[in-house]
Amino acid sequence: MLSNSTKVIVLSLNSKHIEEIDNVVPDDLPLFRGTMKVHEVCWTINAPDILQMRRLSCITCSADEECKHYGLGKIQFPATADFHMSNCDRLHYED
Repeated sequence: MLSNSTKVIVLSLNSKHIEEIDNVVPDDLPLFRGTMKVHEVCWTINAPDILQMRRLSCITCSADEECKHYGLGKIQFPATADFHMSNCDRLHYED
């Protein structure tokens, strides 16, 4: 299943990366009502301060827009320049 596809990028994270993420996410991040309904969380480097929540994966809407088909809402928080994912191993996945 793993190949050289550029459609989906899967990042391999280790415990150091998780700790870096924990340090970046603010303690006062607002709770998201309906967390148990979330199937997909979308994020893009173009909008690093927004997480889009969806109840199903959508092949029509891009990751940086609010999905009109399956969107549940979004969480917005202050982006920080201190966090970089450039050191993560990148894997490619294709159906």
